[in-house]
Amino acid sequence: MLVEFRVLGPFETLVRAGRVRMPASQKVLLASLVVDLGKTVSVDELAEALWADRPPATYRQQLYKHVSALRELFGENVVMTDETGYSLNELRVHTDVQRFAAAVAQARQLRQDGEPVLAAEQYRAGLSIWRGPALAGIDSESLRVAAARFEEQRLTALEECAELELLLGKHADLVGELRTLTAAHPFRERLAGHLMVALYRCGVQAEALDIYQQLRLRLRDELGVEPSAQLQELYGSLLRQDAALESPLESPLAAQAGPAVVPAGLPRSLPSFTGRGAELASLCTAVRQGAGIAVVSGPRGMGKTALAVHWAHSVRERFPDGQLYLNLRGANGMKASDALTVFLRALGLSAEAVPVDFDAQLLLYRSMLDRQKVLLVLDDVADPAQIEALLPGSSGCFVLITSQSRLVSLTALHDAYQVPLGPLPEDESFQLLEQMLGRARTAADPQAVRELAARCGHVPLSLRVAAASLVEQPDRRTADFVRTLGPAGEPEPEDWKFTVGVRAAFDLSYVQVSADAKTLVRYMAVTPCVDFSLETASALLGTTTTATRSALQELEHTHLIEQHLPGRYRLHDLIKLYARSRILIDDDMTDAVCRLLHCYLNGVDAAVTAMAPTIQREQRPSAPETPFVFSDTVSAVNWLRREHPNLVAAVSWAHEHGQDALCAHLVDALRAYFWFDRATPEWITTGWLGLASAERMDDVRLKSAVHRSLGQAFAVRGELNELTHHYDLALKYADESGDPLRVAYLREAVGVALLHTADVRSAESHFTAAFDAARSYADVPLEISSRVHLIYARVMRGQLGVALTECEEAVSTLRRGHYPYELGHLRGMWGRTLLEVGRLDDALRELELAVDLHAECGDKIGTMRELVRIGEIDLTVGRYDHAWQIHHAAMDLARELDNADMRCAAGIGMAAASLCTGDHDLALALTEDALRVSRQSGNAWRETIASVVGARVLAATGAFDRATDLATSSLALMARHGWKLRVGAAHHVLARIHLAVGDVTEALANAEAARTAHRACGQRLREVQDVLLLAALEGKDQGPLARAMCAEVAGSLADDVFQALRPNEPVTLFS
Repeated sequence: MLVEFRVLGPFETLVRAGRVRMPASQKVLLASLVVDLGKTVSVDELAEALWADRPPATYRQQLYKHVSALRELFGENVVMTDETGYSLNELRVHTDVQRFAAAVAQARQLRQDGEPVLAAEQYRAGLSIWRGPALAGIDSESLRVAAARFEEQRLTALEECAELELLLGKHADLVGELRTLTAAHPFRERLAGHLMVALYRCGVQAEALDIYQQLRLRLRDELGVEPSAQLQELYGSLLRQDAALESPLESPLAAQAGPAVVPAGLPRSLPSFTGRGAELASLCTAVRQGAGIAVVSGPRGMGKTALAVHWAHSVRERFPDGQLYLNLRGANGMKASDALTVFLRALGLSAEAVPVDFDAQLLLYRSMLDRQKVLLVLDDVADPAQIEALLPGSSGCFVLITSQSRLVSLTALHDAYQVPLGPLPEDESFQLLEQMLGRARTAADPQAVRELAARCGHVPLSLRVAAASLVEQPDRRTADFVRTLGPAGEPEPEDWKFTVGVRAAFDLSYVQVSADAKTLVRYMAVTPCVDFSLETASALLGTTTTATRSALQELEHTHLIEQHLPGRYRLHDLIKLYARSRILIDDDMTDAVCRLLHCYLNGVDAAVTAMAPTIQREQRPSAPETPFVFSDTVSAVNWLRREHPNLVAAVSWAHEHGQDALCAHLVDALRAYFWFDRATPEWITTGWLGLASAERMDDVRLKSAVHRSLGQAFAVRGELNELTHHYDLALKYADESGDPLRVAYLREAVGVALLHTADVRSAESHFTAAFDAARSYADVPLEISSRVHLIYARVMRGQLGVALTECEEAVSTLRRGHYPYELGHLRGMWGRTLLEVGRLDDALRELELAVDLHAECGDKIGTMRELVRIGEIDLTVGRYDHAWQIHHAAMDLARELDNADMRCAAGIGMAAASLCTGDHDLALALTEDALRVSRQSGNAWRETIASVVGARVLAATGAFDRATDLATSSLALMARHGWKLRVGAAHHVLARIHLAVGDVTEALANAEAARTAHRACGQRLREVQDVLLLAALEGKDQGPLARAMCAEVAGSLADDVFQALRPNEPVTLFS
């Protein structure tokens, strides 16, 4: 079941049958999950939303009852549970918040692309989604915060929209709305500025000046501040009667659109942060002096990150447009291009909207930060080249960098402000120890505490480690502890690692932990991993999870490791260096890391089995058991996402250390995850490493598997030449392996590559060969998968009767086993075929069943495809608004997954809905985008569909020559590829074009050709359109015949179809 939640107004829940009524408590629970869609909301957070600070003693049981009631209402797959709380399944729900955010994002993109008219229309479309104050009628203090956040997004969109409409000369239309808005929000300077410009252009300069004076007095009297420099500048322009104010193409308050949600990416500040007053003051001075960049430099362990994060939190109000944080991870860390992508996503761009070209990314990044006040914290930078591209061009931004080096070239080239960080002053060292040990313990022997600080070299990290050791020994005197340390010593300013005292502090913590804990920290120090879970640490140590948990607790209590996220442990760089220095001669590091890699490989296998149990992977030698068990797709994907950086690092380590089999098998196993999560850059990077390892082994099976993985990665990117190259090699090595089933899987993959790009008959031959082999070897998943693709080929060739028969046979076969992934795709194809022949009731039933199965498997691409097809049913029966919403939801998902094929399909559906509601400009923009994307990706099938729809749109705008060219080119494409499914649609469009220009003869010829083609394929409802068109051309009344034809196939929707067909001439696309 698909569920829609509306929060931008009174909270509403809708299903296909209509609005759902429920008790207030369930509304609060659902609203709490909706506002954090995509995240898990803890039980305690939900309790706070429901009962504020007075939850009943049985709140967990009551919460469970509420969730059970919701599952009874919506089915099992809408409200999801994991170990930390509850969440909504993103595959089963869509919200008005998503639609609003998507509309605003599209408006900003259109403005950036130089389309102000379309951008303004898109802003208004997004704002029209609001039905009143967000979450109206929901009584929950915690949700009032979310409502305020949504309201801020609405106001920002209104400001941006008004600015565009001023640019377009619509000042007279804006005055009334802006008066209302400024009265409701009397401190918003941007709204006041827009109203001043609008009034000035309407000839009421005095009132425009009075708006400023009123705002100035209000700000001064109530907040004690003056208006911003921009507003003061605008006021001066009004006084001078600046000529630029008269031009609607100039806007004195033009500002680059910011993200719908202001980024707040700072990590949590350390609660026990102490001292560093001089350095904090220096950073504030850097901001006041307009430095723009500050570098906090110093050796490891000095607290650079803690200082940067603490200061950033303290000044975040100075940077209202957001705060961004990124750990560059030193010399072997993140590349500039990867960092730029992360920041663009944080600034509100979807993955699809991020340009592929680095220079284009850089231009977009600096444009988005232009005139913004954003704080950027770049942590652990090794070299200026690593962050050169991340430096914004706007003087309003401030960049705070931490590094072991002073990065002096940044001072020379960019006037960076230097804040060197050394050991703490004596009094601040004492304060830190006092905070950790407690005032009573430090007061008992302050001299010993000062001596302890000196022995630790006043280095914050070593102070913390020493204090943690003392905390674990509450009865031990501080003086006795100090006597175990070596003599005091100051660290060298530049190339410092350990003083005797610092090493001794670490030694004391190290010595007091068990042998298992010692071994574990040494092993953790040499792995390539970013962090560890209990299971991966257990594999590394080679012991039970119980013993490992004890070792982790010891290490955490002594500050030798940090639990930076629940259940996730990592080492500080300085501790890592120390632990490496303690490696013993008999430590077998290779065996330990290989155990870890086997653990990762087994974990990936288990996760992929939960996600897609039938996906083919290479068999491998048995490996040590691991404790990974995943109950469902959600838990499997969450684990893979948490381990993502470690898995990529593991592939690299395995390749570099000659563990070629592990490397190639990891790459092969990760294929399903990368496909589901669309992590294409890492997919290709790891794929090349896996290929090099497989070639080094000269293992044809692994070479075939990795080439297949790379081919699939390039398929996602739409790089058809690379796709074909890798699939051809995968098939070649499969042939050499002598494994006919492997060859069959690869033939199916090659067929899929050919389906949308080459002669459909070539693809059909590959599917037939794969299907025959699957039957011979009783491989049910391959049998169904190849059959689904074979049916798809039949549909594209217009053989709908054959396709229906094969669907029915295949479904009866699958009912004998549990194959939800394959059954989801098969039911989707059956629904699509039923849709083509006009059996709408049956089609809707099968498509909704397919959506349920896709959701069960976590298959976002399958869900997206069925959403498009359900939207086509809405188009056919005249539910154009709902069709737009469905296709818009599919478009959002397509952009999130960077799927060019589905982006085209959803865009075509949105274009059809726009055309049917008379919005020709938007329809044209959407079809042009679909044509561009389909041609760039080499997807000739989508190009054909977009051409047919584009021809209808152009004809509606009176561009008959262009429309004719586009429709004719679509017929040529179909003839070249053997596609017959849309031949009738193209002729129907040509018939209408010829009728519009008065060429009745050609109109009749094309209408007859359309009817012949539709009848040959069995497309009964499309034939109805042809009958009505021919009747109009011949002066006949064929209404009764057309109604009867609708009733013959469309079931309960027949009347709706007939009414939709006659007056509005819809475009039934079935992409």
